[in-house]
Amino acid sequence: VAWILRFIHNISNVNKLRGNLVYEEFKKAENLVFKSMQLRSFQDEKFHAKMQAFKDEEGLLRIRTKLVDSDEKEDFKFPVLLPANDVVVKLIREEHKKAMHA
Repeated sequence: VAWILRFIHNISNVNKLRGNLVYEEFKKAENLVFKSMQLRSFQDEKFHAKMQAFKDEEGLLRIRTKLVDSDEKEDFKFPVLLPANDVVVKLIREEHKKAMHA
C-alpha cells in the first residue's frame, strides 16, 4: 500500500520520491488500511459511544482505556479500534506471534 501511495504521489507531483520507503510513508499506508477497516466495520454511532471511541487527529477510531492518566505512550493509552475477525487483524496477530511479541 505504501508503494501505491508513493506511485500516486509521484504521478501527481513534480517532486518525485525515490529510494527506500520511509517511516512516514509506512505510517500513512497503515492509517489508510486501518481507516478502511473501520469504515467497513464500525458505522454505528451508538457503538462508538458504548466503547468510548473517539477519532484522533488522523481520523482513526481509538478507545479510551483506564491508562489515560499514565505515563505510557498515546498509542498504548488509546489503542486503535480494529474489527476482531478482519483478515488484516489476523495477519497482524500472526506476525506478532512470529516476532514473539504475543
